[in-house]
Amino acid sequence: MHWLTLDADPPSRNNNNNNNIDIYTEGETLTIRPRAGYSTIKYNVVEDDCGGRGGRGPCVEVVYAVDRQSKILLLPTREIFEDEDGEYLRRMSGQLCEIENLSEENCRHFTARLEDAVEQQSDGIQGKMRVEAGDRTIEFNFPFPNQVVLDGLPLGETLIRITLVKFPGYNPGKPVDSSTTSSMRVWFTREGCVPEEVTGLREGGLYSGGMVRVGLRGCLIVDGERTGQCGENQEVELELETGRHVVQVESGEGCISPGIAFEMNASASGDDRDSEIVVVTACTQRYLDDGRLKNLIGSVHLWEKEETRIVFYDIGMSAEGREEVSSWKGVEVRDVPKYIEVQGQVVSTPDEVFDGSRYAFKPVVVFDALKREEAAGASVLWLDAGVELRRPFDGIRKVMSAKGHFLIEHEFRFPSKQFHHEKTLEMLGCSEKPESRQHCATTVIGVAPESEMQSTLEEMVVCALTEGCINPEGSSRANHRQEQTAMNAIFCRKGLISDGMCESDDKWTTASDFGRDSVKDALWVGDNGLDWNEIEVYTRRTHPVKPYEKYVTMK
Repeated sequence: MHWLTLDADPPSRNNNNNNNIDIYTEGETLTIRPRAGYSTIKYNVVEDDCGGRGGRGPCVEVVYAVDRQSKILLLPTREIFEDEDGEYLRRMSGQLCEIENLSEENCRHFTARLEDAVEQQSDGIQGKMRVEAGDRTIEFNFPFPNQVVLDGLPLGETLIRITLVKFPGYNPGKPVDSSTTSSMRVWFTREGCVPEEVTGLREGGLYSGGMVRVGLRGCLIVDGERTGQCGENQEVELELETGRHVVQVESGEGCISPGIAFEMNASASGDDRDSEIVVVTACTQRYLDDGRLKNLIGSVHLWEKEETRIVFYDIGMSAEGREEVSSWKGVEVRDVPKYIEVQGQVVSTPDEVFDGSRYAFKPVVVFDALKREEAAGASVLWLDAGVELRRPFDGIRKVMSAKGHFLIEHEFRFPSKQFHHEKTLEMLGCSEKPESRQHCATTVIGVAPESEMQSTLEEMVVCALTEGCINPEGSSRANHRQEQTAMNAIFCRKGLISDGMCESDDKWTTASDFGRDSVKDALWVGDNGLDWNEIEVYTRRTHPVKPYEKYVTMK
């Protein structure tokens, strides 16, 4: 895995993010700051300034864990490169092993990882950075610059793309040559021009039925063509073909908005946004500290424009962390309920459900959220805290409207001894042949009221409240997938279709691990998070780049 982040100075004048593009004034000089890195299983390598840590970058950043607490060792590569006999490296790793009281075996493992990091970093000296801005191309040799100044950019849109050539990737046991890219779109306007925005459309939105309604103040431009339709606070109905479109407004001579880009779907049905979906998530303090939770909430705020309610269940937050989450717009913080009414009985919630590491909480909080929405008739959409939206979840809405639920596929089949403990399968009555069924993940769970999935969810709650069902004796993450195993076992026992219960398309299943990231270069949207393509949900997990943190809106 490797990545490239990119930001710019001065800040954009686009404060509402309605069209997800950075706006500048004609003649402004733009300074972009690329930051490159890659990771292996245990460490990251970044271009950075080591500051007071003994020298100046680039640096080797070694990530390690002790008692499940993530820590970082940052070492200056210049000192390491000059360390011909390896003395500096051995001394630093020895000090760390002593400080952390690592066993001899773990210390050897850590030192080997550090040596591999240094080997790959030294290989990166042969790399080049290519900067493309419109018709302009600039190349830099390693070490790469911390900033690149671009002036004289033209009016309108310019795509700025950074590509690292022969940048080291990772292959177990040896460095490999690879490359990575990142991009951003900027829009330059004339002095004094304040572009009017299109209303009624969402950047990245998916529309059906062949028609959309847009609001405008000015003259309409569709896919680069002036339509001759002008007005003040006027609504216009557009008939469009299937595919991607851009709608802009010209509010004065040469004063054109960047516009809204969206997609028309081939479906004959209309927009599904009339049915409300409430986002549900939960996590411990660790997910707030490392940025994953904030990244998720920021992605919902950006793409759903703060129109979506978010319910957060506290399963191990500090008082300060809970207060921070409560300050985010549209977010309601709840406790895990102490009593659950399920299948006509009120049951006391066992201690296991309050332990985030046991995974029994998930069906309980999703069910609790769904029951609370009964009067409103809203659906709920569980998103793991390590997930992010890459565009509005209109595609998820359409699947939920058709099926009554939304799930994504795990790439391994069900059941298997690798992931599913036999005691849970026995308790829930699943006796099918190994790998005979699609394996649905619980990373994303969409449930519509009065659906088959709601019935399954109730059974998952009963399992969560029953000792030894979700976490049978002898099970662990090494051989079991807790609530995920339970859900698939219930599907199995109920005789639901063996394939087709969950979605297998890359636009929902792409992740930063499990090999799914192989499509990243083709589908990458840029680390500013603003561009979009067919990817709707991305499972980022612990990937070091968190592009959506900055889009969290406060109450």
